[in-house]
Amino acid sequence: MTQAFVALTHYHATFTEHDIAKFLHTRTDGAEQFRAAHLKVTTSPELVSLGRDDRGRQRYTSREMLLLEEEMLHRAQWMTLREGHGVAEHISVPVALQGGLSGEQRVAFDHLVGAGDLKALVGVAGSGKSRLLENARQAWEAQGLPCSGRG
Repeated sequence: MTQAFVALTHYHATFTEHDIAKFLHTRTDGAEQFRAAHLKVTTSPELVSLGRDDRGRQRYTSREMLLLEEEMLHRAQWMTLREGHGVAEHISVPVALQGGLSGEQRVAFDHLVGAGDLKALVGVAGSGKSRLLENARQAWEAQGLPCSGRG
């Protein structure tokens, strides 16, 4: 049974009834074996119902995946409270001014280089994320924080 949940959550954290049926169809021999396996999977205490998605389909995950995601959330929350990677204002302000950032970019820049070990940046295509991140990289390096993955 665990094998089914490991396989179903290998590439996606959630899955649908259709995904369960598709998985079992290729691993069972005949309708009777399929029904037995389907019943075993859908009544397993390892199966967690998550509600309906935006298409109205019932979504599921495994208890193990849910615990993993909860642990990731707790770690992310803890990292946001740590203050080890902030850039001092005497470094960040000149970098931001030289970068010619817009008002929105400046707000995002200040957030990224501020205190906290975990940050996220979301923006539509063409909004200047690459330029903003280049400025943030310059500020982090000027602060003595290691950066990698240029380009």
